[in-house]
Amino acid sequence: MNIEHYLSNDELKEIARTEFADMVRKHLSDEDSIRRVLSNAAYGTVYKVVDDHFGDDAKAILEDKVITLISKLGIFELFRKPDAWSRETNSAYDFLQKTIASNRPLIEDKVIDILNNEIASVAKDDIKEVILDSIARSVSAL
Repeated sequence: MNIEHYLSNDELKEIARTEFADMVRKHLSDEDSIRRVLSNAAYGTVYKVVDDHFGDDAKAILEDKVITLISKLGIFELFRKPDAWSRETNSAYDFLQKTIASNRPLIEDKVIDILNNEIASVAKDDIKEVILDSIARSVSAL
């Protein structure tokens, strides 16, 4: 069966337009879908502009810029956990978390050691202050 025997070329084009419009409405019925399609279209445009502007050197230029930017990042940018705008962790944060987990006993021992030394130091200062106050009261009572 050849549909062109029953419908004109204009009718076929109109049916194709209507079906395409229906498909677009169905698949782009929510804001997230629209954003995704527009975002993908924008990326395609950006890639073309970058290629046209930088030519074959684009990859080398971008790599150089990325390395420069990374070298200027601070601890906050490198090791931050995901927030409301970032849905995934970055590799530096993942590495930090794995390193902390694998060294947990060492970290706990160090923290306990620091706390014990600090408590001993504070206790020593408190005892010294009590003794000095006691001596001062004794001397002033004479």
